[in-house]
Amino acid sequence: MTKEEITQFRVIAALVAYITRSLDELNMQPLSDFDHGQKSAFVECLEVLQSLGVDLLDYAIETRYPV
Repeated sequence: MTKEEITQFRVIAALVAYITRSLDELNMQPLSDFDHGQKSAFVECLEVLQSLGVDLLDYAIETRYPV
């Protein structure tokens, strides 16, 4: 891996970690309309990353984070 590829991987890994941490927090509480919209947007972001082949997302996103 080149230095640029390592940097790109770290950015994507940090983004995935932030989104999944946020979704885990949202799953632990009753959702307001705002929270539901936020959860939907986070799930959509993970699905886009998964469609691009991000290896960190080797699970069914909608199963883990149902909207």
